Amino acid sequence: MGLLLVVSEQVAQGNDVALLQGTTGEWPSLSLQERIDLATEWRRCIPVGHKMKLILHIGHDALVDAMTLARVAAVRLDIPWQSPSRTEARRLR
Repeated sequence: MGLLLVVSEQVAQGNDVALLQGTTGEWPSLSLQERIDLATEWRRCIPVGHKMKLILHIGHDALVDAMTLARVAAVRLDIPWQSPSRTEARRLR
């Protein structure tokens, strides 16, 4: 009920984007499964027909877990992968 209330409040305030597990530093304290479950529950709580976009922080200290989060985001949560632009990618090298 708590997360449903949070999501409902975000929708009522007109927010149309939510950044999950990326702003408050909670992700290191969650297991991979907890991170997947939390993101899945967020998606489930968004009202049908609402266009709230989710951005999922997929960073992890284990590459295989980061890849798992990316797959879950793309396949299960319908969060599109957004790669850096060519300019950004060059800058990041």
